[in-house]
Amino acid sequence: RDERPASRRDRLPAPARKLDGRGPLATAVRTLRARSKVQLSRDLRGLELELSSHPQPDLKRNLASVQFEQDRTGDTIAQNLGLRLGRLYESTRDERLSYIELLRARETAGNDVNTNLAVSLNQQWIRRRLDSTLLPTDGHQALALIGAGQVRGSGTDASGPFGRMQFKLGVYKPFSGMLSGWFGSARAELAQVVARETVGVPEKLLFLAGGDESVRGYAYRSLGPQKDGLTVGGRVMATGSMEIAKPILASMPSVWGAVFVDAGNAASRWQDFSAKVGYGAGVRWRSPVGPLKIDFARAHETGKWRLHFSVGVTL
Repeated sequence: RDERPASRRDRLPAPARKLDGRGPLATAVRTLRARSKVQLSRDLRGLELELSSHPQPDLKRNLASVQFEQDRTGDTIAQNLGLRLGRLYESTRDERLSYIELLRARETAGNDVNTNLAVSLNQQWIRRRLDSTLLPTDGHQALALIGAGQVRGSGTDASGPFGRMQFKLGVYKPFSGMLSGWFGSARAELAQVVARETVGVPEKLLFLAGGDESVRGYAYRSLGPQKDGLTVGGRVMATGSMEIAKPILASMPSVWGAVFVDAGNAASRWQDFSAKVGYGAGVRWRSPVGPLKIDFARAHETGKWRLHFSVGVTL
């Protein structure tokens, strides 16, 4: 029997409760992983947050992401807010992503200001058959993206359905015979948005060419159709590139020299398409985290030279 006064017993702390971390909230947290991406540059600023489940035995996982972006590339100022929900299958050689995307875009081009809303269903496939995903010299990789959706336009833009297609291919091949010791690479991209001319497809879903992984010699996303003297996104795009490279010195096998030629453009329709050409030379350092590329390229149309930097292998 406890002989202590009641007032003293009331002041004693309650027995501690043991938390084993096995509740539904703790389980949900352990089965999710988070990823964030911040992009800060002169013309493009963005923040992306993604939550995804851990891969299941069938290598599939669910994902949800939200993205805010202010894009000043080209001559259109776009503020984009996007939400994406999807399911991803991912292996070392192949990826399949099915997702629904909601995009709110506020765009300013000259004196025109439009706020459009687009919702779309999308399917993306990626195939990789490379001797190395980090430093490839032989094989290929490809991407195909097909989507369809509906736009709710505002201002001068009409509402209506749209379709979107994008295809990319990259090929790597070592040469033999007289070119033994040289390595070749080529890439191509083809893209199109299908919609009535008056439908206000957001700028983010349209296409611009130019830059490190497009047409070197031209600024990033500077090639596209003109509207009232401004460069805007096009509904069709095609680009291609060919490059040959080899180690500069036998004593430095990780440092390569390269020469290349690029061509491509974006346009409002295929009848208006006219390719721009860039060419030049560069240096490749095959670093442990992927190739570091420094290129000096000349835009054939303007005669101006531009320096380009890029890291890694992109598709």
